[in-house]
Amino acid sequence: MHDFDLLVPRTLPQLAQMLADTHGRVLAGGTDLILFMEMGRLQPTTVIDISRLTELRYIRGDAQAIRIGPLTTHSELVQSPLLKEWAPILPMAAATIGAVQIRNRGTIGGNVATASPAGDTIAALIALDAAVTLRSVRGARRVALEQFLRGPGQTVLAPDEYIAEIDFPTPPFAARGVYYKAGRRKAQAIALVSVAVQLVVADGHVTQARLALGSVAPTVMRATAAERVLHGRRLTLDMCRQAAQIAAGEAQPIGDLRASAGYRRALVQTWLRRALEACI
Repeated sequence: MHDFDLLVPRTLPQLAQMLADTHGRVLAGGTDLILFMEMGRLQPTTVIDISRLTELRYIRGDAQAIRIGPLTTHSELVQSPLLKEWAPILPMAAATIGAVQIRNRGTIGGNVATASPAGDTIAALIALDAAVTLRSVRGARRVALEQFLRGPGQTVLAPDEYIAEIDFPTPPFAARGVYYKAGRRKAQAIALVSVAVQLVVADGHVTQARLALGSVAPTVMRATAAERVLHGRRLTLDMCRQAAQIAAGEAQPIGDLRASAGYRRALVQTWLRRALEACI
């Protein structure tokens, strides 16, 4: 690994100033950054370790919104009573990430910032209509997560900004959420395809639908045509099949060493149908 300067801010103003002065890389859990540095994919001259900024580690909620600090670990997402009750799709997604050791260190902020098309928490958060708050010495701005992501490993995060918070509207009581992931192994696998389903169902009819697909486009994507088909319709087995077929047509997968494009599209149809059926 190459040489670099390590900075350790004690306060959020210090962090913002360090980023303004150095445009350094932020180190949280380190599960991605350290690996990329060891592989030579990233060679920052300055690394800013924010792991001691405990004010960035929380899960809070009220009737309007659920707010999560970027240093919240995947294990904390899995164990959160608040999330289990109101947004179970997010703990479901976090539980699929790596081994226990990775979940204990990896953070939701790091997962979002890495911007992988296979990002597990990213798919769940997009289904939840999440946004990220970005801060710098210049101030703060709130960006919808879908607009935050620009491509594989690419975001709108400026060199002097850090992710200060992730939030999403508190789901209504009638909401139902499911996250499924298809990989080569049951655990510790990068998703060949992932599906995140967040529905609001009243009297058997879908009043809100958000469907997110992972590993089938340059970024995690919404299956908006399938969402429109579901809206206002009774959630039946046949409707689940129809929506899954439409979503598979919306997917934009590529073929690689792990799976062909056609296989990924078939996985979308199968796993999204199962996820929708689980919401009946």
